[in-house]
Amino acid sequence: MKTLLATALGTVLFTSTAQAATFVDTREALKPNDFLDWSEVAEVVVAPPFTTLPNPFSATSAVGIDLNVSIPAGEFLRIDQTPVFPGAFDVGDSLLFTGIANPGPLTITFDTPVFGVGTQIQSAPIEIVDYIAKIEAFDSFGNSLGSFERPGVSQMVAGSDVIFTGVFDSSGGIKTLVLNAKEEVTTQSKK
Repeated sequence: MKTLLATALGTVLFTSTAQAATFVDTREALKPNDFLDWSEVAEVVVAPPFTTLPNPFSATSAVGIDLNVSIPAGEFLRIDQTPVFPGAFDVGDSLLFTGIANPGPLTITFDTPVFGVGTQIQSAPIEIVDYIAKIEAFDSFGNSLGSFERPGVSQMVAGSDVIFTGVFDSSGGIKTLVLNAKEEVTTQSKK
């Protein structure tokens, strides 16, 4: 099973209002005050061979939160959504791509725990278009703060709306975030 885990990582939140780890399905609902733009991590090469990033690698958000990013095997590719790249992100979006042969998950560990984080996520629309995006947050002791799933449909046309998945923890205890996108064969996929 091939999985593309292309993500336009977005938001880290530092205010508190909720009572427990909750799922957030839009960037606006997360009310971010920080951002990590993958274009700040590595310059992109528009044509193959694409820019690779080591596994794992470190980055720093706009307000100075250090984080480490890893996948089980392989390297990351840093690409931008173009009209011809088979993804549904908006043209110009900076993407972190785990590769066709890497099934994930993508793990982000923050040096300092955060209240919330979210991202857009898409699986490879090569063979199976339906997928389930999973996001799970862990505290500093490795305890799950919450695990959430959201169905998505991968499109090969830029600007076709990629789903957003996020999580918010009112205690500000998110130390690690695990993201995955798994293709799902459904009745819709078989048509």
